[in-house]
Amino acid sequence: FSYSQNITADTTLAKKHFESGAEYAKKKIYDSSAVYYHKAAIIYKKNNLWGNYLESERQRGISTNKFQTTDSAISIIKTALDLTLKNINENNKYIAKAYISLGYRYSNKSQNNLALEYYFKSLKICRELHGEKCLDVAICYINIGVAYSDKYELDKALEYSYKSLEIYTEIALV
Repeated sequence: FSYSQNITADTTLAKKHFESGAEYAKKKIYDSSAVYYHKAAIIYKKNNLWGNYLESERQRGISTNKFQTTDSAISIIKTALDLTLKNINENNKYIAKAYISLGYRYSNKSQNNLALEYYFKSLKICRELHGEKCLDVAICYINIGVAYSDKYELDKALEYSYKSLEIYTEIALV
């Protein structure tokens, strides 16, 4: 095998592990799901495929959150995010997804200021990547609206929820 053939074989195996993780998650067998996502992440990391690595670990964190504490999920996602940010530009979809996942987990812990911090980071990236009128931006806005609602800042909650609704309506998802 040449170096490129090894990477291809490795990434094919990683993709299979990732797909197995997704299948177990669909079946709500989250402990097995987390194991397979982690197997994929190890291979992606070894091959410096940082976006795929982060997405695998993000999914592992989401699965872990189903059978362990939210803090465990946050730790998994933050560790992967920190390593990924040392190796790729912040403005990409994998980083935006990690930020939104962290925001969601902090929101579940009623740590709404931290949730907002991550939601706004994701929003910034999504706007830069896709412009204002896209599903990812709408998702950021609705999450920001919910976090403000949980903080009883209802004017801001309505403002961001309305922005989300405008986008959903404009791209005909409602």
